[in-house]
Amino acid sequence: MKRLCRGQSGGVAMLLVVGFMLFGVAVVTSNLRLSTVLSTDSQVKNDILNRQYCALGVIEYVRYLTLDAQRWADWWTAHPDGTDTTFPCGDGAPGGIDIVLTGDPTASPVTSDESLLEGASLWPPPAYSSRKIQPVKTVSTTSEAVSADKTPFTYTITLTNRDDSSISLNKIHDNLPPGLKFLCGGTSTLLFPDGVTQQTVAPDPDEGQTVCPLDRHIVWNVTLLPTLQPYESVVLTFDADRSGSILSDGNYCNEAWAEPGDDNTKTGMTAPVKVGSVAADDDVCEGTSPGAKITKVISQIVDAVPTGSPLPSDTYQLTVEYSIEIENVGPVSLNLGPSGATGYGIRDLLPLGFCFVDDSATFQSASLANPSTNIPQGSNLCPSSDTRQRLDWDFSESIPSGETRTLIYRTAALVSAGNYWSDLLVNFTEFTDPSVYTWPSAVVMVRDSFTAEASVDGRAIVSFNVSMGGNSGSIVDFVIE
Repeated sequence: MKRLCRGQSGGVAMLLVVGFMLFGVAVVTSNLRLSTVLSTDSQVKNDILNRQYCALGVIEYVRYLTLDAQRWADWWTAHPDGTDTTFPCGDGAPGGIDIVLTGDPTASPVTSDESLLEGASLWPPPAYSSRKIQPVKTVSTTSEAVSADKTPFTYTITLTNRDDSSISLNKIHDNLPPGLKFLCGGTSTLLFPDGVTQQTVAPDPDEGQTVCPLDRHIVWNVTLLPTLQPYESVVLTFDADRSGSILSDGNYCNEAWAEPGDDNTKTGMTAPVKVGSVAADDDVCEGTSPGAKITKVISQIVDAVPTGSPLPSDTYQLTVEYSIEIENVGPVSLNLGPSGATGYGIRDLLPLGFCFVDDSATFQSASLANPSTNIPQGSNLCPSSDTRQRLDWDFSESIPSGETRTLIYRTAALVSAGNYWSDLLVNFTEFTDPSVYTWPSAVVMVRDSFTAEASVDGRAIVSFNVSMGGNSGSIVDFVIE
C-alpha cells in the first residue's frame, strides 16, 4: 500500500510539473507575441510621428519661401518645373522629401476681402505725402442698466504711421460730441509702439487755465513718444462723461486728428454712439458741424481671366466694378462739387494698371458723363507702367442731411499677382481745405494659387494650398497623410 501511495503521489507530482511547464510555455509564448505586437506598434507610431514631423517641416519650408517675393521668384528660377528635393527633418527622411508645386485651376484668382491681408505692412502709404499718420477711433460705452445715456464713454484712438519712413508724433487732437467733456481722473493712457509700455498722459488744460480741460476740443502733447517707424502704432485711451444733464436721444459722433498732418489726418465723424430711441439706420450726428461718411468698395468683380502664362508668371484680365458712397451724417445739407481752387468734386486715383471703362459710370442709377483723366495723354497711354490713372468728376450735387449718393463705374486691367489699392478725395463747399480723404481702400487682391504635394520614397506625407501675391504669400490649409 505504501509503495502504491508513493507511486500515486509521484505521478501526481509529475502531472503537476508537466502542467506547470505547459502553462509556462504558453505564458512565455504569449509574452513574446505581446512584445512583438508592442514593438511593431511602437515602430508604426514612430513612423507616423516621423511623417508628421517631416510634413510640418515641408510646410514651414514652403512658408519660408512665400514670405519674401524675391526668394519665391529665385526658387522658381532654380526649379522651373515646380519640383524640389529638400531635407527639412534630418534622419526623419534621410533620402530627402520630394515636393511638387502646381497651379490650382479651381481657385479664384481675385478677392476683395481685406480680412485676408496678413500684417500692417501690406497696407500701402497714402498717395498724397501730406498724409502720413492715420488715426482710427473706436468707442465703448457703459451699460444702459447702469447709466441710461451710456455715459461715461471710453474712446480709443489708434494712430499708425502709414508712411514708408519714420515720423515723430507731436500732438493728438479730439473733438468730443456736444454734451460731453473729458473725464478728469478717468482713464487717459498711452500705449507705446512696443505694445507693452503704457503711460498715463494728461491732456493740455484749456487756454489760460491750469486744470483739467472742460472744452470739447482736447489736445494731448505726446512728444515723449519714441519716433514711429513705418507701420508702427500708438494707442490713446481716455474716458468722456456728460458735461451737464443726461444726454438727450441722438447719435453722438466725434473726430480725431494728429500733428503733423493736422486737418489732412482727420477721421471725419466717427465712433458713433446711439443714445435712447434712435433708428438703427439713422446716422445723422448731434451738433451743428457738417459731416460726411465716404466709402469706396468693390461692388463686383465682373471678370477675372488668366491669360495662360506658366505660373508663377501668369497675368489676369480683370473687369472690376467700384462703388463710391457719400453719406451726409451732419445736420445741414452738403454741396458736392468743385470749390475754391479745387477743380473737382470727386478725385479717384485708380490702382496702377487699371483704366476707366468709357460710358460705364452711373450716379444714382442715371448715366454719368465720363470723368476727365490724366492719362491717356499724348504718348502716355493707359495702362502705364509708372502712372496711375486719375479720374476727376466736376459735377455738383446737393445732399440733404441723412441722405446718401452712390457713384458706380467699371475699370479694366491686365495685372499679375499683387494688391491693388485706390485713393479717393471728395470735395464739399461746406468744408474748408483739404478735401475729405478715404486713405488707401477698395483693395483688389490678385493671387497665384498652387497645390503642393510632398512625398517620401513615393509615399505621400502632406498636401496643402499656397496663395501668393504682392510681397508675400500664405499657406491656406493642409492635410497630413
